[in-house]
Amino acid sequence: MWEDINIDDLEYILENLSNTFSYYTLIEFTYKYLEIDILQLIVDQAKKAGVYEDIKQYLQNQWNVIVQTEWERIDLEEGVEKEYFHYDPNQWNYIKQKLLLDKRVKPALTDYNGLEDYIKSIIINS
Repeated sequence: MWEDINIDDLEYILENLSNTFSYYTLIEFTYKYLEIDILQLIVDQAKKAGVYEDIKQYLQNQWNVIVQTEWERIDLEEGVEKEYFHYDPNQWNYIKQKLLLDKRVKPALTDYNGLEDYIKSIIINS
């Protein structure tokens, strides 16, 4: 399914999310597993949907769970998550690279210090 999705599709999904947990799931999946940053799109849509404060709180308190740890990477590549997510590294990298062609998408930060500062800047500037 993800092979055919573009950022406009993700924006459409964002516009139609029905609860904050769906935002949390999208944040974690796109950032941790696809390793793309669409946080600004998510924050902007959360404002329009009236759930910005919830998303802000989530990012402030849970920012550290959206970085993939080495243990999680191993589990994705070799463990139970590989089957659960139907993980194929070549396919997932293709999806990531395709999405990164859109100027609204950035590569996800992979270090905790950089991400913490980045999250703070998003919240301050939003």
